[in-house]
Amino acid sequence: MIFSKFENMVAGRYLRAKRKEGFISVITSFAFIGIALGVATLIIVTSVMNGFKAELLGRILGINGHISIAAIRNTPFDNYQEAVKALETKVPGVNIAIPMVEKQLLATAGNSAEGVMVRGVNGADLQKKQVLRDGFKNFDLKLFDGDIVVLGSRLADKLGVTEGDEITLLSPNGKITMFGTVPRMKSYRVAGTFNFGMYEYDANFVFMPLAAAQKFFSLGNGVTGIDVTLREDADLDYTRQLIGAEEVAEITGMSKSYSFKLIKTLNAELAAQGIMTIPGKVQRSYFEARLLSAPSKQKAAMTNVG
Repeated sequence: MIFSKFENMVAGRYLRAKRKEGFISVITSFAFIGIALGVATLIIVTSVMNGFKAELLGRILGINGHISIAAIRNTPFDNYQEAVKALETKVPGVNIAIPMVEKQLLATAGNSAEGVMVRGVNGADLQKKQVLRDGFKNFDLKLFDGDIVVLGSRLADKLGVTEGDEITLLSPNGKITMFGTVPRMKSYRVAGTFNFGMYEYDANFVFMPLAAAQKFFSLGNGVTGIDVTLREDADLDYTRQLIGAEEVAEITGMSKSYSFKLIKTLNAELAAQGIMTIPGKVQRSYFEARLLSAPSKQKAAMTNVG
């Protein structure tokens, strides 16, 4: 039973009034009904909001992932294949790692122009996530190759284009000539549209093959970032085991620039042992073992990096 015998007795005493107290019983009944309706409304609203939050979070993480690893100082990842393999096989809790090229551009078609976020990925990687597969259900991902783009359905409506039309992508970071910087621009065929059910993505995103994006942005074989999706049972305490330059500077009293150099040195030692490292972060346990527990001469040698 939810309530004890005593609690049921007390509740019944006040709900079942005597004949001369009938009016009080009516007031009690209305109060009881009002409280019940208020609690029921609160439960319904809370349930709806929790469901909406879970759906929204699921879509966002289904498109972007839990962790984004970005290149530092616009320097692309040239050895991203090794990094992706190490993330998926050596880092605890990682489920999927997707290399990508992502930059903001201007898209034009006819007299229409819109600022867009261009994301270059491999077609095989788009099939790794259920949300991405559902969004591209009107497009055959096996055909995701060559100089093509796939637009969000809302973006296609704003630009007034359909499948088979062409759009032009313009980047302000072009070639530098004696007359100034010439914007980089190229036309691509619209191979189809996607619909994720979220206006922010459907109205602003453009997907294109990774090779085409690398060629357009002159990245060679590099990428600008890696999207990491964790498993549902991932132990997030692993992320708390990493320490950044700000905390290193606070502990050691060094400047932030020297802290970055120290982290780079420690990561090089870990990489030599075959351990996956993250730029700008180092394992807290290794940092403490190598620096805080080291003899004074060794500490001086380590802090004198660069």
